[in-house]
Amino acid sequence: MTTSIRSIELLQAHLHLLSPDKQAVARYVCANWPLKDRFPQGVARRAASAYGFSVGSLASAERVARELFLEAASFARSRLR
Repeated sequence: MTTSIRSIELLQAHLHLLSPDKQAVARYVCANWPLKDRFPQGVARRAASAYGFSVGSLASAERVARELFLEAASFARSRLR
């Protein structure tokens, strides 16, 4: 199993712990992984609201995905303590 698949599984398992804006973005990331294009306008708007930076390119969409993966890993780590 690749790291990206494990990241998606981890994100799906901890989706309920994210804020509503982040949940919508995370659902899109999980359903469309690996990302091949920038986010649709509505998803980009929610991501920009949640993360505070413009999300108008594939690179910025991948940055948001990394942030989500790290947040999910943090949730998993805190549950193990």
